[in-house]
Amino acid sequence: MSDDAPQGQPDQRKHPRQLVLIPAYVGARQDSGVSFGLVRNISPKGAYFLTQQSLQPGDQLDLSLHLSGDPSGHVRQALAEVIRIEELDPDTTDLWFFGVGVRFCEELSDIEDEVASLAERLAAAT
Repeated sequence: MSDDAPQGQPDQRKHPRQLVLIPAYVGARQDSGVSFGLVRNISPKGAYFLTQQSLQPGDQLDLSLHLSGDPSGHVRQALAEVIRIEELDPDTTDLWFFGVGVRFCEELSDIEDEVASLAERLAAAT
C-alpha cells in the first residue's frame, strides 16, 4: 500500500507532495459527524490522510488542517473531494482504518511555504 500514486498506476501529479504529519479534522458533508485524521502528504492540489471514518469516492469533505503540525496552531479550512479510499491492514495499524486521497476543490497555493517548513523540520528530526 502506498500513500503516493495508487498501486500499479504512474504518479501524474503536477505538484509534488510533501511528506508531513498534520493533524486534521474531517467532516463529511453527507454526515453530521466530524472525525480526526492525520495527513501524511500534501500539495496545493490534494492530500493523503489516515482516518477511522469510512468514506466513499466522490464524498465532499470539510477539512480543518493544522498546517504548523500543532493542533493548537494555525488552521487552514479546505473543501475537498474523496478521489480514492484504501482499507488499511488491521495487522499493521492499530488506530487508522482507512487511507484517503483527496483533491482540494480550490488549489491551496498559499500553503506551500508553511508545508515545506514543516516537512524540513520533520526530516531533520528523523
